[in-house]
Amino acid sequence: MNLKEFLLHVSHIWSSLHLEQFATILWSIWTERNKERHGTKPKPREVILYYAISYLEEFHVARNFCLVVSSNLAGESQTEYAQDATWLNPPTSRLKLNTDVVVNAANQTSGFGAILRNSAGKIVAAMSAPFRGCFSPVVMEALALMHSLQWLIDLQLPVHLIETDSLLIVNYFPHKS
Repeated sequence: MNLKEFLLHVSHIWSSLHLEQFATILWSIWTERNKERHGTKPKPREVILYYAISYLEEFHVARNFCLVVSSNLAGESQTEYAQDATWLNPPTSRLKLNTDVVVNAANQTSGFGAILRNSAGKIVAAMSAPFRGCFSPVVMEALALMHSLQWLIDLQLPVHLIETDSLLIVNYFPHKS
Protein backbone atom coordinates (compact mmCIF):
# COMPACT_ATOMS: atom_id res chain seq x y z
CA MET A 1 0.00 0.00 0.00
CA ASN A 2 1.50 3.36 -1.00
CA LEU A 3 0.93 6.67 0.81
CA LYS A 4 -1.87 7.74 -1.52
CA GLU A 5 -3.79 4.48 -0.96
CA PHE A 6 -3.18 4.74 2.78
CA LEU A 7 -4.53 8.31 2.91
CA LEU A 8 -7.60 7.33 0.91
CA HIS A 9 -8.20 4.43 3.29
CA VAL A 10 -7.85 6.42 6.50
CA SER A 11 -9.87 9.34 5.12
CA HIS A 12 -12.94 7.13 5.54
CA ILE A 13 -11.98 6.15 9.09
CA TRP A 14 -10.36 9.22 10.66
CA SER A 15 -11.95 12.58 11.40
CA SER A 16 -10.81 15.68 9.52
CA LEU A 17 -8.87 16.79 12.59
CA HIS A 18 -6.97 13.49 12.76
CA LEU A 19 -6.11 13.73 9.06
CA GLU A 20 -4.89 17.31 9.53
CA GLN A 21 -2.79 16.24 12.53
CA PHE A 22 -1.29 13.33 10.63
CA ALA A 23 -0.42 15.51 7.63
CA THR A 24 1.09 18.20 9.87
CA ILE A 25 3.20 15.63 11.73
CA LEU A 26 4.46 14.20 8.43
CA TRP A 27 5.25 17.70 7.18
CA SER A 28 7.15 18.48 10.43
CA ILE A 29 9.21 15.30 10.16
CA TRP A 30 9.97 16.04 6.50
CA THR A 31 10.97 19.64 7.35
CA GLU A 32 13.33 18.50 10.11
CA ARG A 33 14.81 15.83 7.83
CA ASN A 34 15.54 18.50 5.23
CA LYS A 35 17.17 20.72 7.85
CA GLU A 36 19.54 17.90 8.75
CA ARG A 37 20.30 17.07 5.09
CA HIS A 38 21.20 20.71 4.45
CA GLY A 39 23.46 21.09 7.48
CA THR A 40 21.07 22.73 9.94
CA LYS A 41 20.44 21.17 13.33
CA PRO A 42 16.89 19.75 13.47
CA LYS A 43 14.54 19.98 16.43
CA PRO A 44 14.92 17.17 18.99
CA ARG A 45 12.60 14.29 18.08
CA GLU A 46 10.60 14.62 21.30
CA VAL A 47 9.71 18.21 20.35
CA ILE A 48 8.58 17.52 16.76
CA LEU A 49 5.16 16.12 17.75
CA TYR A 50 4.54 18.99 20.15
CA TYR A 51 5.58 21.50 17.48
CA ALA A 52 3.34 19.93 14.82
CA ILE A 53 0.24 19.89 17.02
CA SER A 54 0.93 23.45 18.25
CA TYR A 55 1.42 24.65 14.68
CA LEU A 56 -1.90 23.17 13.58
CA GLU A 57 -3.67 24.62 16.61
CA GLU A 58 -2.26 28.09 15.86
CA PHE A 59 -3.55 27.73 12.31
CA HIS A 60 -7.04 26.87 13.58
CA VAL A 61 -7.00 29.81 16.02
CA ALA A 62 -5.87 32.19 13.26
CA ARG A 63 -8.56 30.86 10.93
CA ASN A 64 -11.20 31.41 13.64
CA PHE A 65 -9.85 34.92 14.22
CA CYS A 66 -10.36 35.66 10.52
CA LEU A 67 -13.95 34.53 10.86
CA VAL A 68 -14.43 37.06 13.68
CA VAL A 69 -13.08 39.87 11.51
CA SER A 70 -15.18 38.96 8.48
CA SER A 71 -18.27 38.44 10.58
CA ASN A 72 -17.85 41.92 12.08
CA LEU A 73 -17.67 43.41 8.61
CA ALA A 74 -20.96 41.66 7.86
CA GLY A 75 -22.46 43.19 11.00
CA GLU A 76 -22.74 39.97 13.05
CA SER A 77 -21.94 39.62 16.74
CA GLN A 78 -18.26 39.20 17.68
CA THR A 79 -18.96 37.12 20.79
CA GLU A 80 -20.58 34.46 18.66
CA TYR A 81 -17.19 33.66 17.10
CA ALA A 82 -14.78 34.34 19.99
CA GLN A 83 -12.74 31.30 21.07
CA ASP A 84 -9.85 30.76 23.45
CA ALA A 85 -6.82 28.77 22.34
CA THR A 86 -6.22 25.47 24.09
CA TRP A 87 -3.03 25.22 26.12
CA LEU A 88 -0.75 22.32 25.15
CA ASN A 89 1.48 20.52 27.63
CA PRO A 90 5.22 20.59 26.96
CA PRO A 91 6.93 17.33 25.94
CA THR A 92 7.88 14.80 28.62
CA SER A 93 10.51 16.02 31.12
CA ARG A 94 10.25 19.60 29.79
CA LEU A 95 9.01 22.78 31.47
CA LYS A 96 7.00 25.47 29.73
CA LEU A 97 6.78 29.13 30.75
CA ASN A 98 3.69 31.16 29.89
CA THR A 99 3.61 34.93 30.42
CA ASP A 100 0.86 37.48 29.96
CA VAL A 101 0.36 41.19 30.56
CA VAL A 102 -2.47 43.46 31.62
CA VAL A 103 -2.58 47.24 31.22
CA ASN A 104 -5.09 49.48 33.01
CA ALA A 105 -4.80 52.87 31.29
CA ALA A 106 -7.49 54.43 33.49
CA ASN A 107 -5.47 53.76 36.67
CA GLN A 108 -2.07 54.12 34.99
CA THR A 109 -1.06 50.66 36.24
CA SER A 110 0.22 47.54 34.53
CA GLY A 111 1.13 44.05 35.58
CA PHE A 112 2.15 40.65 34.37
CA GLY A 113 1.86 37.03 35.34
CA ALA A 114 4.04 34.01 34.70
CA ILE A 115 3.43 30.32 35.17
CA LEU A 116 5.80 27.37 34.76
CA ARG A 117 4.23 23.97 34.11
CA ASN A 118 5.53 20.46 33.59
CA SER A 119 4.58 17.91 30.93
CA ALA A 120 1.58 16.81 33.00
CA GLY A 121 0.30 20.40 33.04
CA LYS A 122 0.99 20.72 36.78
CA ILE A 123 2.13 24.10 38.05
CA VAL A 124 5.78 24.08 39.11
CA ALA A 125 5.91 27.81 39.95
CA ALA A 126 3.78 30.91 39.40
CA MET A 127 4.10 34.62 40.05
CA SER A 128 2.61 38.00 39.25
CA ALA A 129 3.85 41.55 39.67
CA PRO A 130 2.29 45.00 39.34
CA PHE A 131 3.99 47.98 37.67
CA ARG A 132 3.26 51.67 38.14
CA GLY A 133 2.59 53.42 34.85
CA CYS A 134 1.39 52.36 31.44
CA PHE A 135 3.71 51.12 28.77
CA SER A 136 3.05 49.90 25.26
CA PRO A 137 1.95 46.26 25.10
CA VAL A 138 5.21 45.18 23.42
CA VAL A 139 7.28 46.86 26.16
CA MET A 140 5.15 45.18 28.81
CA GLU A 141 5.49 41.78 27.12
CA ALA A 142 9.28 42.25 26.99
CA LEU A 143 9.38 43.27 30.67
CA ALA A 144 7.21 40.31 31.62
CA LEU A 145 9.53 37.91 29.83
CA MET A 146 12.66 39.52 31.27
CA HIS A 147 11.35 39.48 34.87
CA SER A 148 9.98 35.95 34.49
CA LEU A 149 13.28 34.58 33.22
CA GLN A 150 15.20 36.34 36.01
CA TRP A 151 12.73 34.90 38.53
CA LEU A 152 13.35 31.38 37.17
CA ILE A 153 17.13 31.92 37.28
CA ASP A 154 16.83 33.05 40.92
CA LEU A 155 14.80 29.91 41.70
CA GLN A 156 17.30 27.79 39.72
CA LEU A 157 14.48 26.35 37.62
CA PRO A 158 15.10 25.44 33.97
CA VAL A 159 12.74 26.47 31.19
CA HIS A 160 12.60 24.57 27.90
CA LEU A 161 9.74 26.31 26.11
CA ILE A 162 8.38 29.84 26.34
CA GLU A 163 4.90 30.83 25.23
CA THR A 164 3.76 34.44 24.87
CA ASP A 165 1.05 36.11 22.83
CA SER A 166 3.38 38.83 21.52
CA LEU A 167 4.50 38.05 17.98
CA LEU A 168 6.97 40.97 18.05
CA ILE A 169 8.73 39.48 21.08
CA VAL A 170 8.76 35.98 19.55
CA ASN A 171 10.21 37.25 16.27
CA TYR A 172 12.86 39.35 18.03
CA PHE A 173 14.64 36.35 19.53
CA PRO A 174 16.49 33.79 17.40
CA HIS A 175 14.67 30.45 17.34
CA LYS A 176 16.67 27.52 18.61
CA SER A 177 16.02 24.39 16.60
